[in-house]
Formats: sequence, structure tokens, C-alpha cells
Amino acid sequence: MSKPATLPVPTPPASGAPPSALPPALEAALDLLACPATGQALRVAAADTVAELNVRIARGGVRDVSGSRVSEPMEAGLVTADGHWLYAVRGGIAGLEAARAVRVGSPASDAG
Repeated sequence: MSKPATLPVPTPPASGAPPSALPPALEAALDLLACPATGQALRVAAADTVAELNVRIARGGVRDVSGSRVSEPMEAGLVTADGHWLYAVRGGIAGLEAARAVRVGSPASDAG
């Protein structure tokens, strides 16, 4: 049996923006979802966090935990309770695979 993935701890951003919108079915299931790597609760990411990541994705400056470049924009995101990691929501589906987590923080924290 393999050990759960361990994610490094980046510096979280400060954001007072409202959360981005989730599809109703995903919103209803939010209390049942958790980070697959840490087990932390997930919350809806702020709209400005998602917008900032989408700009950086368009510029080719976002990589996920596995090191793969993120190339598709997201419609929303779920962020860990500590605010360090974000899982993209695309097509109304949350991508809750530990290797696909994206750091939430400054562009220098995940550019490469």
C-alpha cells in the first residue's frame, strides 16, 4: 500500500474576494469532500484567486504538484482549509487528484 502524497507548504495569499461559483450539485456535496493528500476540508476558492490563476495559466506559468504545466483554465476552484492548495473545477467537476493540486500564492511559487 502506498503512502498518501505529502504536499509542501507554500505561503498562502491574502484574499477577501467572494468565492467563485460552483455548480449546485458540487456545492451540495462540498461538506463531503476533502483534500486527497492531506484530508483537510475544502472550501470554494475566491473568485479573484481563480481569475489570477487563469491569467497565469494562459501565460504558461502554472504547474501542478506533479510538475505538469496546467494548460486549461478553470471555472472555479476548491481550496484546502489552510489555503495552500487548490483543485480546479472544470465542466462542473472537481479534479480531486493529489498530483493535480496547484499552489495558491505568488507566481514565483509555481512558475517554471
